[in-house]
Amino acid sequence: MISVIGIPIALLIAALPGLFVIYFLSRLIYLLFAKPGSAVHGGMALGLALVILAVPPVLVNSWLDKKADALIAQDIDHATGNPNVRSLAVVAARGYYTGGQCDELCKRLLLNGQVDEFIMWREAEPFDEAKLPQTGQRYRFVRQASCKAPDGLISGDPLGLAKDDEGMKGRSLDDLIVANSAAGNCLVSDTVPFSRADAVLMLGAVTSNRKSARPGLDMLADTVSGIRLTLLVRKDGGFVPVYRKTSTSIRKLWYLVVPGMFDGGGMKLYPSLARRTEYRGGAKRYSSGISLASFVEDRLGLKLAVRNTISPLDELNQLDEILATAKELTSAQIALVERFFDNIEYRKPVDESQMELGSKILSNMAIPVSYPVARMVDNLPKADRSRQQEFADLLFQRLEARLDAVPGSTKSQGYNSSQFPQVVQISRAIAALPQGAIAQRHFDGLVRLARNEVLRTHGYSALKRLADFGEQGADQLFWLIEDADRMLARNSRRNRDQSWQHPFLAGLGGLCQMALRGEVPGNGAKRFIALAKAEKVAVFGAYAKMVAGTLLGFGASPQQVREVLLMSGSNKPEQVDKVISRAQAKIDCSY
Repeated sequence: MISVIGIPIALLIAALPGLFVIYFLSRLIYLLFAKPGSAVHGGMALGLALVILAVPPVLVNSWLDKKADALIAQDIDHATGNPNVRSLAVVAARGYYTGGQCDELCKRLLLNGQVDEFIMWREAEPFDEAKLPQTGQRYRFVRQASCKAPDGLISGDPLGLAKDDEGMKGRSLDDLIVANSAAGNCLVSDTVPFSRADAVLMLGAVTSNRKSARPGLDMLADTVSGIRLTLLVRKDGGFVPVYRKTSTSIRKLWYLVVPGMFDGGGMKLYPSLARRTEYRGGAKRYSSGISLASFVEDRLGLKLAVRNTISPLDELNQLDEILATAKELTSAQIALVERFFDNIEYRKPVDESQMELGSKILSNMAIPVSYPVARMVDNLPKADRSRQQEFADLLFQRLEARLDAVPGSTKSQGYNSSQFPQVVQISRAIAALPQGAIAQRHFDGLVRLARNEVLRTHGYSALKRLADFGEQGADQLFWLIEDADRMLARNSRRNRDQSWQHPFLAGLGGLCQMALRGEVPGNGAKRFIALAKAEKVAVFGAYAKMVAGTLLGFGASPQQVREVLLMSGSNKPEQVDKVISRAQAKIDCSY
């Protein structure tokens, strides 16, 4: 209803200034020259007003046409045949990326061996082909005994060529670069002079007028925007242009000078003269019409479509050989390991070869646990309990090593904070283990983590697995809630540190999981309600649904749940009723 009524009103308000100008000018002409009361003279006054308002657009738009034509007139095409380009330099527009990062064009040309080196740099627009950068970032493949993990890579497929690649299902260009680096074919980068390039490609704006996007009420604003692709080749110690292609967009005045509320993105409107956009040189509304990929392939004769010759089995064999022979893994080899986990598909059980290799990787304590390890653990075959427990043992071995390295008290000094990211990833993987995979012998490890005030902040997701240990696990989960309240009381004198939330979420989340599975600890509801009445349970915001689900799962009545939730002044009765109704339909333990 708001849209049906509001949008027409907004459009009317936006048009009112223009309607007023037309009316005012018509009325002025009528009062000055027309016979009062004459309808014919009134129509003539309106017509004359429209003619007057139509004159400036004709003159201004003609001037804009000449500026756009002048840009396009500079286009040339003297390139004959495919030049022998072994060192290609590219100047691109500076935006989110400001340096010489290797983009998709860089990666494709190097992987295909189409150039020996690729020099990249980003400049602020507009470009001036007479003022090339002095230096750029060079990328090339070099055979070495060992490689560092490649950096400075930009992911994505802006050239739209992924559909033409062969054998790349489930693989990216970065995967191929990492595989090359792990095998000793290193992607290296250094800073070199632009003058060493055989050819230079420039793609970016050639106009600097900022008013092209939002000219406002400036009738004489220069609204011509030009995008140009230029190819320069080395000749006589310098570079000469042999190809230029320019596309332009012109924000012309509308057929009448009509002010209103027009410019703006989304729902925003700003005062502006009505304008219409005209495109030239192949430009479209959302495209410059200049295809860098087509030019590189058709005019330079360089192949961009990639053919992957590394099969998943080859990758597994390569990783297996690295783990068996390398005494110490290079950063490039570790990057290949991380890619192995990253390429495991969601919700698809891993096969025996993947499990075997994953086990070997986790057995090597020098290889960090990466984010996608949790996905592999979650995809372990449900019926293979021995494999599940094997991965659980390996993860807890790593967790215990971190617990040994970091004291449990926040008062301790000198603990190694570099352990924190690994605790996060290890705990995520432990949390993803199938139910029943965590053996009884690991209960003490979880208790150690619960007592470690430093590491439990980063590993609280693993603490929810205390729910797998029945009554003794429930005791620890209740203790975590109480200890969170102790931390909150202590930290209230220290700028309200929010670290209490981690043990609280671990305790509440674990108890909620027990309720979801129908596992009710002794006096579960009574103990929980007692903690709530002692104001040791947060029942506001997103916690409310978890509290409601836990209590209902433990056998509490809806009225008891209602009383607990209403202990928070931020919970309104009607909101509480909705939360309870949803929890009765389905217990939700997410946060």
